[in-house]
Amino acid sequence: MNPKLDQKIVLAAGAPHRGSAPAPLHVTENGFSVLDWIADAQSCDIHDLSVVAGYRADKIHGQYPQLHVVENTDWAHTGSGASLLVAPLKSDYSTLVSYGDILYRDWLVEHLRDSRAPIAIAWDSAWRTRYSGRSEEDLVRCEKVAVANGHAVRLGSDIPVDWADGEFIGLVYFAPVAVARLRRLQEHMPESLRTVHLILPSNSGHSIKSLSGLRTHRG
Repeated sequence: MNPKLDQKIVLAAGAPHRGSAPAPLHVTENGFSVLDWIADAQSCDIHDLSVVAGYRADKIHGQYPQLHVVENTDWAHTGSGASLLVAPLKSDYSTLVSYGDILYRDWLVEHLRDSRAPIAIAWDSAWRTRYSGRSEEDLVRCEKVAVANGHAVRLGSDIPVDWADGEFIGLVYFAPVAVARLRRLQEHMPESLRTVHLILPSNSGHSIKSLSGLRTHRG
């Protein structure tokens, strides 16, 4: 399959870390919205994205009426894992899933697509010093990753800071075999998955290849 024909899902249901507008609508220094940046990095038109919205979903609809938007109506009480499971997944397609408040380069997307792994994630190895003045509290609560032999062996905010190899940046590739697993979870979603983050080794059913990447910004 042409890699540009894969599914492209943006998880944007949560409230922003700053400001009142939904994070995908924040404007970057070059004048583009975060959502425009994501579309460009994934080499697609804006209407090729499927966005899972929640907080102020009407604002995203209003600015991008051509977008396919689905809503996580319980966004205030669920995590990004639950948002993914309300997305329109097709089990015969590879799928790129991105948080809606991050910026990244097209080369990182291509590396994920070329990984030939059932699941591949991007993470930041310079996570402790990426931002000046980052607090210890922020390091504790962020989504961290532990890596061994090129594979993520653990992923989540509960990993102790001194055990972590980096921070999950919010970008993951699912091959069709992994998407099929997600489709089964959509049909019978365990209550325990409602509040988890995007993907955990314990519930994915597949080994996870890790690719160290650079997050240039988080909205």
